[in-house]
Amino acid sequence: MYIVDRENGIRMRALNRLLGAAPPSVCRLVDRLQALGFVERRPCPDSRREVTLSLTGVGRKHLARIRERRDQLLVQALDSMPSRQRTALTEALAGLQQALVDQPMLRLAPEDAPPVSLPRDAARSA
Repeated sequence: MYIVDRENGIRMRALNRLLGAAPPSVCRLVDRLQALGFVERRPCPDSRREVTLSLTGVGRKHLARIRERRDQLLVQALDSMPSRQRTALTEALAGLQQALVDQPMLRLAPEDAPPVSLPRDAARSA
């Protein structure tokens, strides 16, 4: 739902690529979201074979509730952390943001590129 919200009118084929999932699996997922009234399928304006997806008003409200609850839980978790850990987290996130700014290709990977693997040190600590 986050992707459909961000990419309003996204084609099913593009959603399959972004999720890295088989088309039948994504189709079943969209079927369930549509049955709940969260997602709407529409014919693609330039291809009769494809459909586009959009969130419904009900879907947007549901997503807003999910985001609000997520934000509340995040604030509670951060509040429970000792000050020094919050400071370390802030510094680490600032470093990650700077790395993304310095190397824009980290953000703009081609759709058909293989997944990026973590460095050995990062994989062990995860």
